[in-house]
Amino acid sequence: MGWSRWFDLTTSIVANEAPTTCGVYCIARAQTTIDYPAGTSATVLLGVASDRQRGLRAILAEIAKGTRSDLSAQGKLHGLRFCFQGNLGDAARGIHQQLIDDFTRTYGAPPCCNERSQ
Repeated sequence: MGWSRWFDLTTSIVANEAPTTCGVYCIARAQTTIDYPAGTSATVLLGVASDRQRGLRAILAEIAKGTRSDLSAQGKLHGLRFCFQGNLGDAARGIHQQLIDDFTRTYGAPPCCNERSQ
């Protein structure tokens, strides 16, 4: 399965575009990149919605409402967007860890907002 297209991270767009299923998501700056130790990327968070009761739509809606101060600060300064891979079921957790590992290998550190949640 591939990534969805990019969407602006707003409550209305999340409600209309994010599925209710388990999956992984990427939140990135809309306007600028971040200098990581081994390269630049717009990615600020790689996340997972692995609970079948709280899928991608619920998790992303909370983030869009500003429940995390680190992401809210990123959004105010740079704008945020998201993409996702849905319908992953029980595989979502494993895929999430692979994404974090791959990002860390490539850029020399996890996404800046993952450091808080790890």
